[in-house]
Amino acid sequence: MKIQVKTETLSNLEIAKRQLDELINGSLKLNGTSLGDPGEKQARKDIANTLNYFKNKLKHYNEQDSMTFSVDYFAVEVIDRAICNYFKCTQNETPLMQKFKNEVLDA
Repeated sequence: MKIQVKTETLSNLEIAKRQLDELINGSLKLNGTSLGDPGEKQARKDIANTLNYFKNKLKHYNEQDSMTFSVDYFAVEVIDRAICNYFKCTQNETPLMQKFKNEVLDA
């Protein structure tokens, strides 16, 4: 038996693009959007915009603008979304997830 190993060198940009594609595909799957669905293209765009929000805000920043991010708020939003998606897949929550919801979301 002969085993062939392929290696490839990827730039940071290529790695980031693959990671973004994986996140978008995973989000589409969790939301029940199949490849080829009528709303798939818009859903991909919406997910990418959400994932790239901070990057895009900083990219288009100029010195006349002021910019304030509530990192705590956005972190809570992302963690809450992850917990919801995990629950959709498993119908289960861990004790730490419940603690987060009780102490952070209900506070």
